[in-house]
Amino acid sequence: MAIKAFVVGYLTHAAGDMYGHTFVNAYTGGEFALGPNAVRHIVLEGYVAKRTPLQWMQRAGQ
Repeated sequence: MAIKAFVVGYLTHAAGDMYGHTFVNAYTGGEFALGPNAVRHIVLEGYVAKRTPLQWMQRAGQ
């Protein structure tokens, strides 16, 4: 059962990462790069985190 839980968690995290990074890249002008683009990434990721419902964060263990 532990292996199944790990695999499901891993795949869920990977799917979220693919969606999240694509979303952020679309609104910041491309992939993370040092300079103004990095600032846009950090600000947008902070904005999204601030607007994420608290119960979702608690379920994720954060």
